Amino acid sequence: MFLNCHDEQSTIQSLASIYVIPQSEIEEFFDSQDGYDMPHTDKIYVANEFFKKFGLPKENYETIWFHGTRTDNIQSISAHGLLPKSKIKPIIYSKLQSLCSGLIKSGTYPHSASYSTKQRVSDEGPFGFLIRDACLLAPGYTHSYISAPELVEDISGLLLGENFRQLVNRYHDSTDPYIVSFRTSSSIHALEHAIWYGYLTYKDVNILEDGDIEMCAYNASEEKISSDKIFEIEKISRV
Repeated sequence: MFLNCHDEQSTIQSLASIYVIPQSEIEEFFDSQDGYDMPHTDKIYVANEFFKKFGLPKENYETIWFHGTRTDNIQSISAHGLLPKSKIKPIIYSKLQSLCSGLIKSGTYPHSASYSTKQRVSDEGPFGFLIRDACLLAPGYTHSYISAPELVEDISGLLLGENFRQLVNRYHDSTDPYIVSFRTSSSIHALEHAIWYGYLTYKDVNILEDGDIEMCAYNASEEKISSDKIFEIEKISRV
């Protein structure tokens, strides 16, 4: 069984499956809850109300996470899984160097300070969002990884300085966007966030403006996501 927040329906279905109850009971619970505009209505409140009614899961399950990327070699992910930043960096660097012909370096990369702060183990990843919509739609201040991975922008800045966007655009045009989902062990934090996302979408809350759906993410902390942990590779319409 999987906690799968691909969309509203899969979230409700997976909660029902994990709790071994009909979907209608999950929907009736959301119906019974106050609206999002009430001062007390937040993720912790809704999750606690859910646990009061249904308890904690008695069955074992895994959690699905969604990782956005762009590549011209999706077969590599199928074969080798998702790599941490230090392992994928030489591959991206070589790709960007091959796209540099005719472009001229000028000035300083405007995000160089941000790049310097990301050279830590905690930034190695690979990363994934619990909510596919957070990966696909990049709400709030979330970076759109299916438009251009941050590493692509940073290496382009090292190669071209303030002209980095020219190289990013070439990379964009030579690659395709994907959402790669993978599975890990379960956690209460992810379950709380899935209940919250189910509530938000069931209540028709505008998740691009409210709800902080991007605030639940997984960090593999320098460990590769092996190919046997890949759940699905989904090609996205051109972004």
